[in-house]
Amino acid sequence: MTAPTVQPRPLVALLRQLERLGVTLPAEIAAATSVLESAVTGELAQQAGAQPVTLNLLTEDRAALLQRIREDALLRLATDHLVESAWRVGLDLAAAVADAVRANADDLIAQMRPRFNKAADALHRAAQLGIRPGMTADEVIALDNHDATTAWTALRGPVKTLDDISTARIALTDVAGLDPAPNPFGPRPYGAAFSTGAPNMAAPWGRSESDVDKWLRLSQHEPLRLLTVAQTRAAAAAVFVAPTATVVPRAGGPVNEPAVAGRG
Repeated sequence: MTAPTVQPRPLVALLRQLERLGVTLPAEIAAATSVLESAVTGELAQQAGAQPVTLNLLTEDRAALLQRIREDALLRLATDHLVESAWRVGLDLAAAVADAVRANADDLIAQMRPRFNKAADALHRAAQLGIRPGMTADEVIALDNHDATTAWTALRGPVKTLDDISTARIALTDVAGLDPAPNPFGPRPYGAAFSTGAPNMAAPWGRSESDVDKWLRLSQHEPLRLLTVAQTRAAAAAVFVAPTATVVPRAGGPVNEPAVAGRG
């Protein structure tokens, strides 16, 4: 898929989010992130506009003084463009960092996988015990199953883990351009990053439902898994379905023309 134009600010936010989730960034990405952050905050432009440090003017020779004059003159000419130039450099750096993120994507994802899969197992186990989306406390108690009640009351922790990691994984797609690619026939299948076979994975975030209900719904048939980029690409391909064409009569004429269903 074609990599998107990467904006520095959301890329920095993504990388800091990964760090908060315990992901160790490769050294070159970690170092570049700090520089990129200074471009976002404007610190880079301020540093570029600072007067060059000099030693004791009384001890500098003529050549050194002439060089300082040249540097000062160039800096004065460039001052009006420092912010724009720093932003352009930031865009170039963001593109380079995003390239490095894509090259290391499977390693970054792998570091989040154990926590994601453990949380997903808790949701799937609750589903197997009869916990369904939208169930009330009374309905859970009515199951008369101690294990089901225990699983239901313990869902908040695993759900938060799934939310946090899925948000980071989706940001890897939206910000850095990882699969799943956009679906030309419908919503982007973000859920393909988390399962190869569960129903409704094409648009699992498009419904009005609580976080608990969302993950319970997606865990009914199999435990979710945080997939590699290649596995995500294959899973997404399965939900790319073209709209069907129907044949409708042409008013006032003998010839029938194909038309896409739903188009006037």
